[in-house]
Amino acid sequence: MAVTHRPGRDDLARVYEAFRARESRDLFYRAATALVRLARDGTVDLTTGGAVAVLLRTWDSAYYRYHRNAPGSVGAAKALHLLAPQFMPLRDGAIAAEYTGGLGRTGTNAGRYLEFTRECREQAIAVSGDAVAPGENILKAPDEYNYCASSKGWITP
Repeated sequence: MAVTHRPGRDDLARVYEAFRARESRDLFYRAATALVRLARDGTVDLTTGGAVAVLLRTWDSAYYRYHRNAPGSVGAAKALHLLAPQFMPLRDGAIAAEYTGGLGRTGTNAGRYLEFTRECREQAIAVSGDAVAPGENILKAPDEYNYCASSKGWITP
């Protein structure tokens, strides 16, 4: 595992406000998770797959401008997270580089994602679930930390 710093409670608390203040795409994430929930409940005329597609098309519009067939490894992780948000963590290329040495060729990333999932589980156990805001997903707080530290460089680990 390439990760050099496992965030603790103080790290997650510190990044919570920084993430919300600087990341405008959080609105799309919250809307997409709500839409998936509504689709699963049958309260909207949309399939769960359609609800996931809304996030992928909105969040990753540049990717889909050039790749029309299927999501890449990052898109797949996002889709898995939307379908099982308490179990499957989010990641992007920078986070994958920090934790597993990067992304491989298409079709070769399942083992790396599983390794990353195991590390996220250990992080959740280490913070005992009380480092997140009430109602927040325990995997979302470490994701926000990873995004702010690895993807954006807004904070230093």
